[in-house]
Amino acid sequence: MSNFTPQQLQAITTINNNVSVSAGAGSGKTRVLVERFLHILEAGKKAKKPISAKEILAITFTRKAAGEMKERVRSSMEAKLAGDMDGFWKEQLVELERGQITTIHGFCNRLLKENPVELGLDPAFTLAEEYLQNCLIDFVRQGLKQQRTELSLLTNAYGINGTISQLQSLVGQMDEVLAFGDLTKGYQKILQDEPAAKARLCSLVEAFAHRDDLGKNKTAEAVALLKENLQDVISGIQKEPSDFTAYDTYLGKLRSTTKIKAQLEEIRSLKDSLLNLDVDRAALPLVEAWQKVLQ
Repeated sequence: MSNFTPQQLQAITTINNNVSVSAGAGSGKTRVLVERFLHILEAGKKAKKPISAKEILAITFTRKAAGEMKERVRSSMEAKLAGDMDGFWKEQLVELERGQITTIHGFCNRLLKENPVELGLDPAFTLAEEYLQNCLIDFVRQGLKQQRTELSLLTNAYGINGTISQLQSLVGQMDEVLAFGDLTKGYQKILQDEPAAKARLCSLVEAFAHRDDLGKNKTAEAVALLKENLQDVISGIQKEPSDFTAYDTYLGKLRSTTKIKAQLEEIRSLKDSLLNLDVDRAALPLVEAWQKVLQ
């Protein structure tokens, strides 16, 4: 095994003891787990006590992680097929389809489904998570059938599956979210401040355009060009919503030298704030729709 640290190799090859791995994001934990999975199979083969891929239990936190790990194990097995003289890896690929690389919910669900009589369960039971999802699917379908505008707005923005998925993640926090009261207030307050922010930006740009202390250099030439086209820049900022085409032409590419740095940074920061208002303006009807749907 190449490109593994001694600690990673220890985690991969230690089989008869418990191993705990603690590492940050992107450090290769999944890669180590995949190699450990394959090493267990190879060790069993060498010891002439073959272990099947379906006999190894690997539990992850999310379905996405489980799917990714299973796919990586499959790819690694396929890479071994070229030298698979006795058909071992071909057989393991088949067994992997019945493998237990899953979430804790998926594993417990499978266990209960396989033994309902012994556990005194109705064989037709569903997980609470699945039941909730079915309820939300019915809720969204009924709402669309009734032409509820808030649901139409959300499904147009996120798609039906996306809306259901986000609702599912919000249900557990629903009371806390609704306790905030009107969720649109913050957005409305920000948008109400827009005229003042535009006036402030226009004032800053105008003051910048009338600077006459820059000497004779490229910066001075750019500022002079800005002054000649100041009305176009100001008119663009004052539009609803703002049009920063002229601003970008005469200010967007201006180099921030020491003499103009503070003034230019203030102008650009305020311009970025106004651009963010467009995001808030688009979000406002969606926030209102989410609040109605949650209620």
